Amino acid sequence: MAAPRDSEFHTWLEDRLLKINPDIDLGVFVDYIQGVLETETDKDEMIDGISGLLGEVVEDDVEGVCETIISKWLEHIQLKATKAEEETKLADQKLADMLEKQKISIPTVKPKTEEEKARKAAILQQYAEISDGEYPFLTIHWFCYLDCVN
Repeated sequence: MAAPRDSEFHTWLEDRLLKINPDIDLGVFVDYIQGVLETETDKDEMIDGISGLLGEVVEDDVEGVCETIISKWLEHIQLKATKAEEETKLADQKLADMLEKQKISIPTVKPKTEEEKARKAAILQQYAEISDGEYPFLTIHWFCYLDCVN
């Protein structure tokens, strides 16, 4: 999880490093420290990576400064995870609310009247009597079209 330059952690780290040494090159130190924090998973490896660089600018208690930076980083990561979890829960709740509001309609089968049943039976009977080769739906216009094409 990378901390963007405008994040609270990034700003805090810049301020902390300036308090330690006002002549520090923030661009180099902040990017390097964040890179170590983002790539290393073991706390001892984080301390080793950061203390090697900070040892050049911090006069005393390098390990204490490293511990402070690492604890702030872990706090930052935990806060981001909590916010992401809350946002996910909020999105899930909104989706659930939207789905609940949607009215589920179940189509009802309208019973047919005797007249409708009789009409349907008559139509089916009419088409059942047409033999192959008979096409009552073709009209004289269709035959005229075929004559014109040939």
